[in-house]
Amino acid sequence: MLQTRMAKYFGVLDTLDADGVAAFFSTGATLRLAGASPILGRAAIRKAFLQLSLEVEDIHHAPVAFWTAGSL
Repeated sequence: MLQTRMAKYFGVLDTLDADGVAAFFSTGATLRLAGASPILGRAAIRKAFLQLSLEVEDIHHAPVAFWTAGSL
């Protein structure tokens, strides 16, 4: 179920585990973050998250709502 997968993703994201986060993406994935250039490929996503994990002490996500529409 998508909602369960998203909960697992944010749980791994909050551990600052670059390998765990990257594992959620296909090798040819593109990650788009507001105000930043697209990050192309699983290896680049891992590298970007590894850099982020060195710059922050903590990340915490608390879902407030979950919705889908069409192919989103």
